[in-house]
Amino acid sequence: MTVREHDVPGIMERCRSLETNGKNGGTANGEPPAPPNEPAEVPEGVRLYSDLFSASHRVQMYTGNLVPGVLQTVEYACALLTALTPSVMPHMTQDQAYYRVNQGRELRSDYRRGVRMVLNESVLHQQMGAPVNVLSGQLEYLVTAISGNPQWSVQLLPSSSPLNAMQQFTTFHLVGGQTVVHAEPFGECAFSNDPPLLARRLDAFERLQAAALGPAESMERIIQRLRETWCVR
Repeated sequence: MTVREHDVPGIMERCRSLETNGKNGGTANGEPPAPPNEPAEVPEGVRLYSDLFSASHRVQMYTGNLVPGVLQTVEYACALLTALTPSVMPHMTQDQAYYRVNQGRELRSDYRRGVRMVLNESVLHQQMGAPVNVLSGQLEYLVTAISGNPQWSVQLLPSSSPLNAMQQFTTFHLVGGQTVVHAEPFGECAFSNDPPLLARRLDAFERLQAAALGPAESMERIIQRLRETWCVR
């Protein structure tokens, strides 16, 4: 579904419903799509995040020390979800991983949406207990995905920056003029369009961008780390 076709009022109602009922869902790409007859078992919060992304003309994201879900490979997503939710059945973890992959590929195919991301540079070293080839494949995919859409950019925040202590968040600037912020405490997610909160998050993102390396230098760092992982695969 394209940006123009999205039901923005319906999405806003789902945001309010999720907040009111307290049903915060838990936790894409180039990999093969999920099997057509096996719908992904994905929490409503995750689906709502994806729909907000689709309905936005601009997205700003700070994800700390993890590659954003919309840029993850299946292997990386599975390793992450397994580490965060070990009690979830393997097939459900794989469903969610494929959902991320497929959604990310679809979102990146729309060149009308500007996406700006700031990541802690430690993301280049996070293996989450998986073999180094999983991280290597993820970094390679990250380079390819960002290079493939000029409207998307990544900046690395030096590990020494005090801003790394900031909670990860995403701001969605919707086509209809509304803005929604998604903040993700550990193990849950929450959506809000509260004006004071939005103002704080927008200001925080400006500070993050100012403290981070530029997009070109950040890409050089990612490629350098990718080459290092090739040496130990």
